[in-house]
Amino acid sequence: MVRIFTGYERPGIPYDRQYATVVEGIKLAAKEAQKYGVTLVVQNHHDIAIHHDAMFWLLNEINMPNVMAGWDAWSPVLEGLSTEEIRQSILKMKPYIVNTILADYVPLPRFNYDNTLTNYLPATPVMRAVAIGEG
Repeated sequence: MVRIFTGYERPGIPYDRQYATVVEGIKLAAKEAQKYGVTLVVQNHHDIAIHHDAMFWLLNEINMPNVMAGWDAWSPVLEGLSTEEIRQSILKMKPYIVNTILADYVPLPRFNYDNTLTNYLPATPVMRAVAIGEG
């Protein structure tokens, strides 16, 4: 198995073109990998197809037996899915899952100073890795 990623969205390039490029690239790589008995394991980690519905669609579209999912369990958490939604995402992805990536994080608050208000504005928290079970 070789773990691969889809890609980050890039400004100025239409999403559908980026998505199509990812599909094309994974198909080309999968054809080469197939010659050597290698399975490509797509991790749900980058912008393109991170949500389980989009990942399921992507893998169905690629439709190659040696392209599977490396399910990153923290991505659905950061997407804000409930426990039941995460369970359902795993059940949906089950036919493709060959590897699971496990991590635990804690959010650390961030703020930006706004001198026009003489105040701090909340920013997106930064996530920091901690031991499993402590986040």
